[in-house]
Amino acid sequence: RVFCSKGRSKPTRPRSRSQAMTDQEEGSCVCSPRMFLALSAVFLFVQTATVGGVFNAGISTLERRYSLTSLEAGILASTYDLGVLLVSFFIGYLGTYGHRPRIMGIGMFVFAIGCFVFGLSHFV
Repeated sequence: RVFCSKGRSKPTRPRSRSQAMTDQEEGSCVCSPRMFLALSAVFLFVQTATVGGVFNAGISTLERRYSLTSLEAGILASTYDLGVLLVSFFIGYLGTYGHRPRIMGIGMFVFAIGCFVFGLSHFV
């Protein structure tokens, strides 16, 4: 019961109060609001560091390597903001009806793929 198997399996009846506390702590390890807050904070830190620092430092390298003009480098830098603008309406709609932690997890996964694709240009 580590990954919040809500409705998937019946919990066994605890033999004692100490076992009930142990079972509750084991089940809430990943699904607790504290863990959600901690993981959200870590993701926000990584996302801010990537977009604010690493991405801007990598633009000048890409500009030299692929002989991009300043206009093309500016367009490349602004695509992140344009993507956020386009996706935020869709995510805002889903956030009211969907499972918010799952939506955030999918967003983290998509962001990781985007970082991987951005890093590929330095190795190709």
